[in-house]
Amino acid sequence: MPSPDSADLYQLELLTDSELITFTRKQNSQSWKGRLSADDYVIRETVLGKSKMISHSTNKLLVFMLKKRGDDTPLSSIELLIRDGWRFDYVDGKTTQRTVSTGCIGGVFTYPENRGKGYARIMVDKLVDIAVKEYLGPDGFVFLYSEVGEYYAKNGFKSFPVDLVNIPLQNVEAIETEVSANVSPISYHQFAPYLMSHNKQVRRKIAAKVDDDHLSRVTLVPNSDIVDWFHLRSKYISYKMFHEKNDNERIDFVKESYEQITKKFDSLQPNHFGLELKDDSGNLVGYIVWTYDWSNMEENYATVLNIYVADGYDREEKSLVLLKLLRKHLLTNSDNEGQTTTKIVIWESEVSTSVLNFLTSKWCSKSGLENGSRSAILINDPSSQQKLLDGSLIWDYNDKLSWF
Repeated sequence: MPSPDSADLYQLELLTDSELITFTRKQNSQSWKGRLSADDYVIRETVLGKSKMISHSTNKLLVFMLKKRGDDTPLSSIELLIRDGWRFDYVDGKTTQRTVSTGCIGGVFTYPENRGKGYARIMVDKLVDIAVKEYLGPDGFVFLYSEVGEYYAKNGFKSFPVDLVNIPLQNVEAIETEVSANVSPISYHQFAPYLMSHNKQVRRKIAAKVDDDHLSRVTLVPNSDIVDWFHLRSKYISYKMFHEKNDNERIDFVKESYEQITKKFDSLQPNHFGLELKDDSGNLVGYIVWTYDWSNMEENYATVLNIYVADGYDREEKSLVLLKLLRKHLLTNSDNEGQTTTKIVIWESEVSTSVLNFLTSKWCSKSGLENGSRSAILINDPSSQQKLLDGSLIWDYNDKLSWF
């Protein structure tokens, strides 16, 4: 196994050749292809690379490969998604906010024949170093979602795991008939105004926290591009599972543009990924947005991405109303190729303790479930990283919406 002293024997190469990038994704499809074939997984990553979350002017997705110096044999690969974040500090008696660059690490994969030799640790260390020096600068931060527990603590990352709650949708009591509300479904790619409201609220809430306790905070900038990325992912899998065999023209995912692909997806199920709730005057009270994760050809589950309640309304009460409406929607609507949606999955950071208690006591939900994606973060500036470790710098809004 390579020692830290021997890390200089290895180099992390930025890949620009499409064939090499395809090779890395064909390799890591072994772990993440799910219901897709290896080839369809590679195409899915190409499609997602066209999304605005990745192709936005300030965003980029970089793919790297670890090699031994003087040897072109690929050992492992890794990806870095660069997006905007915010940092809030209390300086000279007032709260300041600034935009910083963040890097989310994904696709960490050591090729099977090279495992057990410490390459992943060397690769992550090298990527963090490159990210800070060449892409993010000292003000930003790097984060990831670990599928191997505390492995990345060796690279300096601090874990902030968020448990899951599973709400069953099978063999459940009758749908609550008392839920009557001014509610409408939100269609695919129609989330920009809703996430704009969430974006503004996040800034206000974090600033108020810093005003109150004077502790620094960092967060990813929330926007609809992230939501559209999740839905593009879900639509692509749905197309491959249910529609491609009946599509006489077939979508050319490599050659066609993002706009062409999403337009063709518009008419395909699932059609709705959100619900909006308004008051009697037509004002937005809140919304809930989710994505579909595909278990197999007969069933799926809905993962909540974001619950928003507008200022001036009781968040706990309206969050519960939105969850009731989602539950009713999933139990009474069949816009998923006749599939059965078996459960709702929520990151517990999305709901309050009282809402969680309702879900477990009234809906037989299971809470405190280990999240297969353990959140972890590393602040680029060493003094700020120390503040993170001692609790005087907080990673706020560490939720599903930040996941990659």
